[in-house]
Amino acid sequence: IPFVGLDNGPIARLAYEHLRDLELRHFAFCGTPRGENPNQDFRCDSFRRLVERDGRSCEVWLGEHLEKHAVTWEDQQRDLANWLRKLPKPVGIMTCHDDRGQQVLDACHRVDLAVPDHAAVISVDNDPCLCNLCTPTLTSIDVNPSHVGYAAAELLDRLMRGEKPQSMTTYLGPPRGIASRRSTDMLAIDDQDVAEAVRHIRRHATRGIRVSDVIARADKSPSTLERRFRKVVGRTIKAEITRVKLNRAKLLLAETDYAVGEIAERSGFGELKYFCEVFRKHVGVTALEYRRTFRDE
Repeated sequence: IPFVGLDNGPIARLAYEHLRDLELRHFAFCGTPRGENPNQDFRCDSFRRLVERDGRSCEVWLGEHLEKHAVTWEDQQRDLANWLRKLPKPVGIMTCHDDRGQQVLDACHRVDLAVPDHAAVISVDNDPCLCNLCTPTLTSIDVNPSHVGYAAAELLDRLMRGEKPQSMTTYLGPPRGIASRRSTDMLAIDDQDVAEAVRHIRRHATRGIRVSDVIARADKSPSTLERRFRKVVGRTIKAEITRVKLNRAKLLLAETDYAVGEIAERSGFGELKYFCEVFRKHVGVTALEYRRTFRDE
């Protein structure tokens, strides 16, 4: 039977790079039992290879087949919680899909593992209802499932007309992008002054704060904080403020029908013209073009 599915290489790479950019040194993958879903197996293997390629280890939890082993959901959650408790912290965790991501967040709560401070969690599929109902809200990769559905329907139509498939396996991609939410809103920083500055930016950037507002809260001189911030984070304070505001704008563009002007205001940019200029400069497309990539054709 011909197969139409997702290319898991780009999906795993997007997840790993997102977690790696948080300055994390420990990584883990939470998936489904081997053989239950080959697509999830490939996703796990791709993520682990990327981690190990950079000289780090990747812990893996796959659970057990519920039907084969008569394991209840509650049993599985206890086992998952015990695994999470033993992981080195802080840790970046990729889950195979949003349902598993929600389970990880529930298990973290059971063992008082703070998300995102001690565990950053990113999942796959970007189901807005599920991701936004999670506590904290769940970062997820949008894999453009409608594109897969349309491609499968087109293939089925050709098969029903007697045509032979060009290939028995079709992998589609790349994913649309990441919907960044609270579950990965962290940065593993030892410098407490810089860490506090980052926390302040991420809590208040969309309110239109300035670099001077961040510096005013620090005990260090402006030049000292700026220098340490750039060294630890890899960006200036201004660049980090812009990055947080753009992430908020991208999420609103993907998940709401707000006018671009309202999104600019809700993201902390204020002026529409300035927002449009900054968005195109950093993202490479206009706000409306970006929104269209998250809309079904």
